[in-house]
Amino acid sequence: MKNPLHYQLSEYDCGPTSLLNALSVLFEREDIAPDIIRNVMLYSLDCYGSEGSQGKSGTSHIAMMFLSGWLDGLGKAGYMPVSSRYLRGKKVFIGEDSLINDALKRNGVAVVRLYYDVEHYVLLTGVQGESVLMFDPYYETGPLPQSDIHITLDHPTRYNRVVPFCYFNRETCDMYSLGDAHSREAVILFNENTKLTQEDTIEYLYKKGSRIWLPFLLLCHRFTATASISTSAPLGSFDTSTQLLAGFEVKYCAYTSLKAPKSSMLCKKHMVFTTSEAPTPAALKTASRFFITCRVCSLMSPPFKTPVSGSSGI
Repeated sequence: MKNPLHYQLSEYDCGPTSLLNALSVLFEREDIAPDIIRNVMLYSLDCYGSEGSQGKSGTSHIAMMFLSGWLDGLGKAGYMPVSSRYLRGKKVFIGEDSLINDALKRNGVAVVRLYYDVEHYVLLTGVQGESVLMFDPYYETGPLPQSDIHITLDHPTRYNRVVPFCYFNRETCDMYSLGDAHSREAVILFNENTKLTQEDTIEYLYKKGSRIWLPFLLLCHRFTATASISTSAPLGSFDTSTQLLAGFEVKYCAYTSLKAPKSSMLCKKHMVFTTSEAPTPAALKTASRFFITCRVCSLMSPPFKTPVSGSSGI
């Protein structure tokens, strides 16, 4: 059973609250052992306030790094199917090729430090269009001065804010900015039993060291393949960059980078799909055969001749 996520009890405990909320999102209530809760609270709130009171400056980077490593160790020891990774500096950002975005799309969550007047920990639980689903443990009934940040109380087990991407990557101390790129931090967590792997979501095809990405086609609607467009690369080039151009919504697709990072851009294949609410059986069979044919052809190395020096492919 899932519990509603918790709000911090004081001005200082956003760190342990967000970390425990992360576990609450990933696991059922019955699967969270009491010593996990005890230790998260024991090793957080380690920063002293200006008057010397422990905890009045919240939780340190070192404590979060320690707790991330400790949780990951529990997973490796088989105590709990959890994995955790601590990120620091320029690796912490929101957008294309972000490790955080990738985790959120694969059923993971991320605890990040950002700004809300002061440094503040929140939990990121998903992506919705060009916005991030966030649970901010600092209780507000809103509305906020930022009209494009949406407060919601309709998803108590998942999120209470919908925040546009544009807020996060600023290097200022403004609302929900991640701040200076060199001092950022995040903890990415997964339930290994529910984690979507790359094999679950993207097919990785290898050919002479070049990686070609094809989405797994988990569709919300039926589809019909309507076109395949291919441009040639110079003769002798095995590198192929493949894209999908699709007119459908997908339940999950790691679309942050549909181009192989190191593949040649001189040869591209495009598969174009359009949706159909009630396609005929023949259309479905055509689409299936088309996808299988594309996959088989991608794995085949075409015969080639080395071009004469100075010549180029047509």
